Amino acid sequence: MSSSTVGKIAVVNRLWARYVAADPTLAPILRWPWPDVPWEAVIQAKKAFPVDRQALVSALLRQNASFLAEDPVLRASIEALGRSETFSVVTGQQVGWLTGPLYTLIKAVHVVQLARQLTSWSQGRYAFVPVFWLASEDHDAHEVSSVEIGWGHRLSYGGYFQGPVGRHRIEKAFPEEAYTLPLQSFWRVGETWEGAFRACMQDLFRGTGLIWVSGDDPVLKRLAAPLWIQEIQELRARSAHTLSLSLFRAIGEKPRLYPRAINLFWLGDRERRYPTEGEYRLS
Repeated sequence: MSSSTVGKIAVVNRLWARYVAADPTLAPILRWPWPDVPWEAVIQAKKAFPVDRQALVSALLRQNASFLAEDPVLRASIEALGRSETFSVVTGQQVGWLTGPLYTLIKAVHVVQLARQLTSWSQGRYAFVPVFWLASEDHDAHEVSSVEIGWGHRLSYGGYFQGPVGRHRIEKAFPEEAYTLPLQSFWRVGETWEGAFRACMQDLFRGTGLIWVSGDDPVLKRLAAPLWIQEIQELRARSAHTLSLSLFRAIGEKPRLYPRAINLFWLGDRERRYPTEGEYRLS
């Protein structure tokens, strides 16, 4: 592990410790206070966000079609999103080999538990369903193609990635030791990397109602088109990043991300890259 990576982890751990300790000086960078979240206010804010629920449900049913026959709870969760009183509780992670780091599973367990807690809290006024965002458009193959199965014992997949990792077609490039591991059966030659991760996680969380959603979907991209237009025309992400930089410095923390002019990507089967200045037009 490089010294720069160790430094980044130290920054995150320190900030996380301040967050879970409810450090009041963090208030400027928090959308909602923790742990006493005003859930009713959160719900009212979410109600104001326009959603084409039927298009969303249709896309999710299609994405999860191969699981629905054996998991009626999953179908019920997806169909519940078609009703205005239903809200999603969302987490997500990169699509790592053999589920990736342990915190991937911890995130999934937590979002299921939180959705259940909020459903109980609402006493029938609202319903909450857990959603896991598959970060399949990520390009960092190194982070998803290796796994530690013991202290300092790392296995690495040797296939060639290009473009979004989720679209990668699995090659016969796993170390022999991998085939002794229980979850390896999901990573079949010819399957997409996203498909293997999705099927593996579904097997682990069947019956919990946890919905799997990938943004690498033409229908969902069309639903999000207004966001992309706003980003290009108004530079919203850059403005938000600039504000975040000032807030982090004000509380004595070093920022870890810095804004670009346009914070979107060109995405294709063989590339995922930032556009050059001449490839977009601001108006």
